[in-house]
Amino acid sequence: MSTNPKREVFANLARIGTALSSPMRIEFLELLAQSERTVEQLATMSGASVANTSQHLQKLRQAGLILGRKQGLYVYYRLAGDEVVALVSAVGRVGEAHVAEVERIVRLYFAHKDELEPIPAKELLERARKGLVTVLDVRPPEEYAAGHLPGAINIPIHELEKRIKELPNCCARKG
Repeated sequence: MSTNPKREVFANLARIGTALSSPMRIEFLELLAQSERTVEQLATMSGASVANTSQHLQKLRQAGLILGRKQGLYVYYRLAGDEVVALVSAVGRVGEAHVAEVERIVRLYFAHKDELEPIPAKELLERARKGLVTVLDVRPPEEYAAGHLPGAINIPIHELEKRIKELPNCCARKG
């Protein structure tokens, strides 16, 4: 046993910090917060190679942030618990509050959200049923397949510009 147990705890906590020191690993945590995924799925979604993705996942696993389960030829990864979601969320809040570049990007990215009309989910579903709105789901196809609002159209965000004509005319004219 170490002569300084407190330092030993800090050393183990630092492994978590090290695991979070990569933008790619944070992206993987965000993707795994949405659903369980394989190395291949994560590589495809992030644009990283399978080998690189696998190395990042090993760091996250060593830090205790993710778990894997083998099913056939594949290993499916998931977050180790809700605490990991809370950790990533806390890092994001700290970044927004104390890192000027993060705050600037968030402000620009969400600048137009105040111009949108917030409505309760029930009302949105009712409007969609009546054909008054088109629900556009911009998530990756795997997430859409895992669950979506009835009648929603799936066009992943990176394909939106080239596929905008697929939207009903009412929506294409406004954009």
